[in-house]
Amino acid sequence: MLYINSREDYGDIHLLKKSIIANGVTTPLVVYENEERRFTIISGYRRYEAARILIDRDGYEEFTVPVIIEQAPKTKEDEMNLFAHIIIDNDRKPLTELEEAIMFYRLKYMGWTISEIAERCGKSDSTVRDCLILFEADEEMRFFISEGKMTVANAIKELKKKGETNED
Repeated sequence: MLYINSREDYGDIHLLKKSIIANGVTTPLVVYENEERRFTIISGYRRYEAARILIDRDGYEEFTVPVIIEQAPKTKEDEMNLFAHIIIDNDRKPLTELEEAIMFYRLKYMGWTISEIAERCGKSDSTVRDCLILFEADEEMRFFISEGKMTVANAIKELKKKGETNED
C-alpha cells in the first residue's frame, strides 16, 4: 500500500489497537488506486498503522479492514482538492507543523505555487513559506521541536538566519 501521509506522529495508537482487537476496524479507509495498481490512503492512516502493527508486530492473524475506493485524481484540480483534503481532514488529529512542512514541500515539488498551497489549505502565503523553511530543519532540530525543547517559531527564525548566512 502506498500512501501520501506525512504523519510522523500517529499519536497514542494503543487505544486504537485495543478498539480494533475488540471491534475490528469499523470505519473504512478511503483510498484511490493509481496507474500502477497501488493504493494511496486518503483517510485512515492511523487505522491502517494500528492494524499493520497488530498483524506485523503483535502477531494477530489478518483481519478484514473495510476500504472505500475513490476515483483517482485525473486533473491538477482534482489532485489539489485531494491534497487539501488530506491536510485539512487528517482523521481528526491535525498535522503537526513538521508534518505540514513535509506535505507542503511535496506539493511545491509537484509544481504547486505557494499561493495555490495556501489557498487550498486555508493558510496564508507566509505560513506556507515558513513551513517550507521548516522543512529544511535537520534531524537534531526536528527532534528538539518534537520533544518541545524548541518552538517552531524559534526554529524558523534560526533557519532564516542560517539561510541569510548561506546567501552571503
